[in-house]
Amino acid sequence: MKKVEVVEVADMVSARDRRVEKQSQLISEYNKPLVSLTMNIAGPIKRYPLVDAAFKKACDIIGEALDGKILNSYIIHEKTGDEALFVVDMDAEKIKEKMCRIEEMSPIGRLYDIDVIGTDNAKLSRNAIRKCLICNNDVFVCSRSRAHSVEEINKKTNEIIIDAIAFDIGYSAFRALNAEVNVTPKPGLVDKNNTGSHNDMNISTFFISANALFPYFTEFAKIGLQKGNDISIEFLKDKGIEAEKAMFTVTKGVNTHKGLIFSLGIICAATGACVREGENIQSMFEKCKIIAEGKSKKDFDSLNEKTCLSNGEKIYVECGIKGVRGEAMNGFPNAKMANERYNHYFDMGFNHNECSCLTLIDIMQSLDDTNVINRGGVQALEYVKGVASELKKLDEKTRLSKLEMVDSDFIKKNISPGGAADVLATCFMMELIKPLFET
Repeated sequence: MKKVEVVEVADMVSARDRRVEKQSQLISEYNKPLVSLTMNIAGPIKRYPLVDAAFKKACDIIGEALDGKILNSYIIHEKTGDEALFVVDMDAEKIKEKMCRIEEMSPIGRLYDIDVIGTDNAKLSRNAIRKCLICNNDVFVCSRSRAHSVEEINKKTNEIIIDAIAFDIGYSAFRALNAEVNVTPKPGLVDKNNTGSHNDMNISTFFISANALFPYFTEFAKIGLQKGNDISIEFLKDKGIEAEKAMFTVTKGVNTHKGLIFSLGIICAATGACVREGENIQSMFEKCKIIAEGKSKKDFDSLNEKTCLSNGEKIYVECGIKGVRGEAMNGFPNAKMANERYNHYFDMGFNHNECSCLTLIDIMQSLDDTNVINRGGVQALEYVKGVASELKKLDEKTRLSKLEMVDSDFIKKNISPGGAADVLATCFMMELIKPLFET
């Protein structure tokens, strides 16, 4: 975890004076109202990674609420706390109304101290009384009477932040699942055009499965946020079993997302752990390796002791291909490649769906897809890779024009590159969580 520093009263006074001076300077320069954001953090330690994450979330929320109206921003990260000043081209009363909604919309809003300063350098008054985190009474009354200890307040503060960030990470996984199934056309796979090589599922099956899994991805993230560097597969195992049961319940026994429960569950947990520790996205991939190896390596090593093997285990014994577990144990190399390719196509000017289809071809060419092997053997995998390789010889627009024909071909041959679809969803997840690691 990043180093934390203790602050004194004199430090806080100096920080307040500096902030007031900067406010006056910005108002003088722009003659526009300001939004001032600080964090309500009790005790002598004002900054640590969880608080930094909550502050970044606040900045993002304010940016969305004042979309297009922020003329300039001034953000600092000092031991006295995270601070932001936004120069806003909007009536001060309207700004205040929006900022009050942010403070009141969810529990994490109670950790934000958002002031609106008019062009006369005066703060606009707050109509509603701010509530105590612990007892929900008037916070100023509790503060004056010291009704709650700093330890009690900080514990509640961390719980609020963890719940909010876990929700955001879980929502990213939910969005990734829905983004993948919506990509069209996908050869042999369920999409908006057809059900691919499947007669037991359709696009609605995937939507209801994603809805059922959303809270579990949030729970995986929450475990990571709680455990930090102590995260391991053992903390996730029971929740993963619950998630699979929930999926099979709503899909009536159809396997829509089993592989992604494993992949995205690990990514959610690793992301949460890195946010808690203040680490970067590369550390997240390293944590994924550690989490996956915690159980998968042991399972692979003990296969010769088992009499009944799963489809994936049989493929490993026969072909040496580790499938989704191997991807996780290696830090998701195919998903990383896919993410790079997706952004490459985006930079070329293709839209999201086109980028996704082109990226899927790249994945099909590189991935040892155990879903394909399970349905048609190694010969089917070689065929899929060959088709993808031939498509890659064409320019991008021609590739896209051939996909519906390939879809028909795969359906006739009962080929479904489900592993490639899972990698595409994982690629989307990587893109969606990047803002969590931006400073």
